[in-house]
Amino acid sequence: MYTLFGWEESEIDTLLWTNVMNQLRKGVLGLQLYNAETKKWGQAHTQGAYVLASYIYQKQTTDIIRYEICEGGDDMRIHLNKENLMTEG
Repeated sequence: MYTLFGWEESEIDTLLWTNVMNQLRKGVLGLQLYNAETKKWGQAHTQGAYVLASYIYQKQTTDIIRYEICEGGDDMRIHLNKENLMTEG
């Protein structure tokens, strides 16, 4: 399937990793669109990204995702283990 769009077989793992990382990032950033009072999301796609990130994080048995709050608390890093994503995720 990927080769139809010009991707080499050797690039597929990196492509999958990049897409999952993008969804994790969207899920975290999308929390700004959640209204806690009404318990509703501003965008359905953002809710979907959040659900994906939460599901993988909660169900992981090995270290696939790790969130790190940076010094000062104003920034965060997402660590996505490529090897474990391919075998477990």
